[in-house]
Amino acid sequence: MKKELIYEKMTNAEKEVAIELKRHRIQWSYKRPVFVWDENKRPWVWAPDFYLLHLGIYLEVCGSRTFDYTHRRKIFDLKGYRVVFLHLFKRDGSWKKYLRFQFH
Repeated sequence: MKKELIYEKMTNAEKEVAIELKRHRIQWSYKRPVFVWDENKRPWVWAPDFYLLHLGIYLEVCGSRTFDYTHRRKIFDLKGYRVVFLHLFKRDGSWKKYLRFQFH
């Protein structure tokens, strides 16, 4: 199995998720970019935090209490990207149960 790296520049929330993914032996690629057109036909390149290699799913780590992820979720859904939004800040530790539910 390829060793996934936990980078110094990852946010604390991203590091937490990386450690949990390693614990479950889920391989990932960090910040793999995707190209999208928004509802106004403007081009964007976004990089969800993790791409789960064998599952074909992206994870967006929502570690901010102030950023509104609604727009991003809408665009990813419209374009057919499978992105799981992990809201680490909503309830301590509950995101780990949510992650296990999604992938096991």
